[in-house]
Amino acid sequence: MQRNTSSFLILILFFSVLLFVPLYWTVRGESPAALSWLEGRQLAGFDSLGHRGFVSGLTDVMTGDFDQGLLVIREQFIKRAFQQDLETVLSDQFPFRQAFIKTAKAVDRTLIRLAYGLTSDPAIPADRLSDIYINRKPAALLARPEPYRQAYLEVIDQRILNYQALMDQHPETNFYVYYIERIQNVAAHPLDAFFDNRERGRYYDYFLRHRPEGLGVAKLDILSVEDHLAYFYRTDHHWNMTGVCHAYDEIISLLAQDYAHMPEPLPCEGFLTEKFITFRGSLARRTFSPISEPFTIVDYDLPPHEVYENGQPITYSNSAAYLAGTYPEDPYYNHYEGEFGRDYALVEFVFPANPDRSLLVIGNSYDNALVPLLAAHYRQTYNVDLRYYRDFSLSAFLTTHPVEDILVVGENSIVFGSENYLIQP
Repeated sequence: MQRNTSSFLILILFFSVLLFVPLYWTVRGESPAALSWLEGRQLAGFDSLGHRGFVSGLTDVMTGDFDQGLLVIREQFIKRAFQQDLETVLSDQFPFRQAFIKTAKAVDRTLIRLAYGLTSDPAIPADRLSDIYINRKPAALLARPEPYRQAYLEVIDQRILNYQALMDQHPETNFYVYYIERIQNVAAHPLDAFFDNRERGRYYDYFLRHRPEGLGVAKLDILSVEDHLAYFYRTDHHWNMTGVCHAYDEIISLLAQDYAHMPEPLPCEGFLTEKFITFRGSLARRTFSPISEPFTIVDYDLPPHEVYENGQPITYSNSAAYLAGTYPEDPYYNHYEGEFGRDYALVEFVFPANPDRSLLVIGNSYDNALVPLLAAHYRQTYNVDLRYYRDFSLSAFLTTHPVEDILVVGENSIVFGSENYLIQP
C-alpha cells in the first residue's frame, strides 16, 4: 500500500511539472527571444518556428501541387529541421532555465573545490567542460597552457612567406607586426609544470628568427602572472586598458622608426576614469563563473576627428554613454564590446589636422580599444578585420586606400599562426 502511494505521488509530481511548463508559457504570453549575456548568444523564441511554408505547402497540396507540399514536409520534418529547432526553443524557453543552469554550475564548482581541497595546485578547473582554470590567489580565469605542435611551424612558414611576398610586392610600404603574448603561451603560466609539451613562446621565437628582413616586430611581454593580471582582464580573454596603453607606447616607438615627424604620444593613462563597473567577461560567461572585476571607463580625449564605415559617419565607441551612466546592468553584459564598440570589417578614421600620412591596421577585436589611439597620429587610418574577408587582396585595397604604414596586431593566429589570415599580395 505504501509503495502504491509513493508511486502515485511521483506520478502526480511528474504530470504537475509536465503541465506546468505549457501553462507557464501560456500565462507568460509572448516568448522573449532575448539575448542571454550569461551564455553570450540569442535565445530562440517560439516565433522562430513560424514562417516555414506550412500554410503555403498545405495550400499547394489542396490545389493539387503535391511536389511543393511534399518539399515542405521533406525539408521540415523528414530532414528534422523543425524538430531540431523546436527542441532548441523548448530548451531555451524552459521556465527558470538560467536559475537551473547557475545552480548546476554552482554544484559543479563545489564538487571541484572539494576534490582539490587538499591539494596545493595554484589553479583548479573552472568547470568540468571547458579548458579554463581558476587561479586561486588572486582569483582569475585562465586558459590552459597551449601545447606545442611541430606541424604548427609549417603554418608559421607559410605566414613568413606571405609577409615576404607582401613586402616584395609593395616595397614602398613599411610593414610592422605587434604580437600580443598571452598567459597560455608562456612558461609563467601557474599550471606550466602540470602539463606536458608546453608551447612556452616557441612559436613566436621561431617566427622572430625567420621573419623577413625589414619587417618591424615588437610584442607585449608576459613574463609573470603579475604581468598577465596587469595587462589582461581577470575574467575576459581581452587585454585591459593598462595593456592597451602599454602596447600603444611600444607601437608608436615601432612606427616612429620610419615616421620622422610623428605627433607626440597621447597621455593614454589619463583617459581612464575612476568610475568602475562590475564586469564578468567572456571566460566568466563560458564557465558561468561568479568571479567579477572592476571595468574602467575610458574617456578618449582625442583631437577633432571623424570615423566612417562604408563611407557613412559613425560613433566608434560608446565612451560618452558610459560616462553618462547609460549602459546595461546585466552582470554578464559584454562591457568590452559595449564600451569600445563592435567589430567592423573596415572602419576609417580621419584626423584632418595630422600630417598627410596613412596607416592600415589589420587585426581583430583586440584592436577595438587600441586603434583610436594609433589613428590620432595619422591623417587617415584604416582598420581591417580579416575575419570578415574570405580573400583579402592588399593590392586591391591599396588601389583605393593608399597607406605608408601597415601594422598587423594580435595574438598567435592573427600575427603568424593561422592560414585563415593569409593576405593576397
